[in-house]
Amino acid sequence: MIYQSIALNDPGGKYDNYLTDNAATVCYLLGLGDDKLAQDHFSKEKIKELRADDRATTIRYLCMIRMQIFRNYKQISDAKFKPGSETDNFEKCFDKEQIKFLRERGLEIVHVNMKGTSSIFMNVAYINQYILDNIDKIKPLIPDWIKFEYIRALFLMPKCNAGPGGSLVATKQKQQSVFNGIHDGMVAYNNNKNSYPYQLFLVWPYTLSEKDGNILYNDEKFLKMLYGANRDIFKAAEYVIDAPAQSKESFYDFVSKAGSVAIFVDCENVTPYSFVGMLKGLDANNISKIREIVLYDDEHTSTAWDYVSSYVDIDIPITHKEIQRVLDNKSLIDTVMTAGVCRAYYEDHVDSVVLASSDSDFWGLITTVSLAKYYILNERTRTSQTIIDRFDEKGIEHCFMDDFAQDKVQLFKTQVLLGTLRRRIATFNETGIWPDMDADKLVDSLFREAYITGADTQMEQEKKTFMNTYLKGGFTIKYSEDPDGSRPFRMELNRK
Repeated sequence: MIYQSIALNDPGGKYDNYLTDNAATVCYLLGLGDDKLAQDHFSKEKIKELRADDRATTIRYLCMIRMQIFRNYKQISDAKFKPGSETDNFEKCFDKEQIKFLRERGLEIVHVNMKGTSSIFMNVAYINQYILDNIDKIKPLIPDWIKFEYIRALFLMPKCNAGPGGSLVATKQKQQSVFNGIHDGMVAYNNNKNSYPYQLFLVWPYTLSEKDGNILYNDEKFLKMLYGANRDIFKAAEYVIDAPAQSKESFYDFVSKAGSVAIFVDCENVTPYSFVGMLKGLDANNISKIREIVLYDDEHTSTAWDYVSSYVDIDIPITHKEIQRVLDNKSLIDTVMTAGVCRAYYEDHVDSVVLASSDSDFWGLITTVSLAKYYILNERTRTSQTIIDRFDEKGIEHCFMDDFAQDKVQLFKTQVLLGTLRRRIATFNETGIWPDMDADKLVDSLFREAYITGADTQMEQEKKTFMNTYLKGGFTIKYSEDPDGSRPFRMELNRK
């Protein structure tokens, strides 16, 4: 079995920076009670977002009713046969609002004495069918970088559903097979309830044990164990572990003490996705004093920089400066950015400078314009220990941008990839030249041009998702009549 176990609880705030949005999503869908959902380590914003989503609430209520039947099978069975209508008696065992919500969407979970059986398992069989029919609708709630098939399977009891129109429970023989599977699942759950996360019923690929702890405590533990249970390895820790609280606090403290502060970005020596991940991971209220973000860029950097200002929704002006080269092999970014910082300090009275760069070339700027206050945004994987030692000697604080969780960057990556693809299509429409018709090679080249990197297995997953979502429909090539009588080809992307 491939999995890594992580502690059940969080002693001393050890996991303060571990994200919980995906664990919270699964907990909500599985029917975790409102009191537990209100726990501090679950994002209240995420729970609010899920409550407002009918797709999520449909699955939640179905799972809650199924779990209630499993937990209280005898009491519900006995209640059904009390004096009065069996349907009324059965309904009284459940939350009226939940039943009403499901009925309004055409999902009837109260099935009594139908098709020659009075078994409560008939209700579970229909609930299982409704979950199967609706589970794919919640796919947009799960990030692209997570394998949805693993999430999907948590909610499905194999061979325990009623079938379309009740086809799998139409005869007593068919019913027995379905009901046996439901019974076995219910017994396994009730006999081992304390091993299930928050005692929530789910379908796990192997028998859970109490030593596994709470597998839904945070995203890192959940995804490592989920992938491991499916004989896979989750390697994208950068998506589920955020920067330590002290890193954010040091940056907030620098900004709060500044008279006037601006961020200057060396686009040659910063990964755009790390920079965007950092900005998305900061509290907007704590960075409101930043007057401007200036991106210094040239033609040899990632095209992703072209999309930063449109993607990052913060109330700070972002200026994108494209620096033209005089010689192809000589960048002028360092020189122009240094001049920009000097102008900001001496003319615009910016007293506090945030430099986003993993390069040591700006040490000369720091030592020359020495009266300015500096904060460095760099990347752990691109910064030498020597320059970090120099920062420490001079008392300059820094923060590793690649420590910030990358979960909020996925949509940005998609925006960059689609923009790159549209440019390819525009070039074809102008020239009639398309470099490669192999879909895999096309996706590989788009990822290279966008400078998107990561663990091999994670890149394979992201490329597969992009391919299935945006390229599976293929392209349409049309003739377009021009005024001059020519009939050039025009390509359009087919979207599902």
